[in-house]
Amino acid sequence: MIYYLIIYIYSLYRALGFSIKKESKTYERILLIIFLTIFIGTRHQVGPDWDIYLNYPDRTANFSFWGNLFQKEGIFRIINWFFNGYETPIYFVNTICALIFSYCIIQFCKSLPNFWLAFNLNLPYIIFVVGMGLTRQAVALSLVMYGLIYLTKQKYSNFLISLLIAVGFHVSSIINIFFLFPLIRSKYIINRFIYFSFILVITIVFIQQFASFTISNYYQVYIQSIYYESEGAYIRILMNLFPAILFFILRNKILVNQNLKIQLYIQSIFIFILFFLLNLFPELSTPIDRIALYFSPLQIILFCYIVKSYFMNISPKLKKILITAYSFSIFMVWFTFANNATHYLPYKSILFM
Repeated sequence: MIYYLIIYIYSLYRALGFSIKKESKTYERILLIIFLTIFIGTRHQVGPDWDIYLNYPDRTANFSFWGNLFQKEGIFRIINWFFNGYETPIYFVNTICALIFSYCIIQFCKSLPNFWLAFNLNLPYIIFVVGMGLTRQAVALSLVMYGLIYLTKQKYSNFLISLLIAVGFHVSSIINIFFLFPLIRSKYIINRFIYFSFILVITIVFIQQFASFTISNYYQVYIQSIYYESEGAYIRILMNLFPAILFFILRNKILVNQNLKIQLYIQSIFIFILFFLLNLFPELSTPIDRIALYFSPLQIILFCYIVKSYFMNISPKLKKILITAYSFSIFMVWFTFANNATHYLPYKSILFM
């Protein structure tokens, strides 16, 4: 746990000492990307899915480049196919995925008012747990978070490209297509029709090509199998439910642009729906947990803008202390009590073996 703690304490120090008006330096962000890429990419026997990914390259051996690309989650397959001839392909695959993940996460943090606070909030779960354990979905999540930057800037085609690449790593990320619908606005009806038709065609093609196999496969793996019951799903949903409730309470006091506010509305509504479904169908805990993961950025965005906004005569410094205390509690509780924590401890790297 010592390696995770050192990284976390450093981010905590920077988050509390860093002014909300001062931007992070370029060289700091580059060094963070390099460090995270090495830390995540060179891990050895870390994460609950390690054994699953260990032999994944062998699944791609009998397919060509194009044959792999047009399989479900084809981009991830191509990376595995490319390194299949190497003696230990998992470390190369993990490093490439870690590079994409790290770059997208750092860019996402850079887009928020307080870089170091955003980075600190990402560490306990998104970076340490998801990034170190759920390789495919970690990259997909990071690409969705990167795409949210473009949504805020009304660059919808860029978001769509980022989302399609995310689907190439984990098919569940297609759920984020819903971010686009409320944001597409034009004074010309024909433009709206073209936008919606384009998105609809992509969705239909995706469903025809992949969904029947995917739904059947996920049903067998996540619902019928007791092994894949997600014991911590309820807690992780609650972690997002609290920020969702807080957003609706403070929505008129938080200083964000209209596009970003719509994103927060969508994420909050989805969290409420998933919380309801989890209580109604607890046997669906794992698929609900995996979908809820894509709405984890809600709390990071919200907390960073709460520090920037002024209300209830609470100083920005006190708000940062309260938010980082919440972040630290997540870090300590997960590594101390989570059943899956044993898959992450102790941290091991191929570089030190």
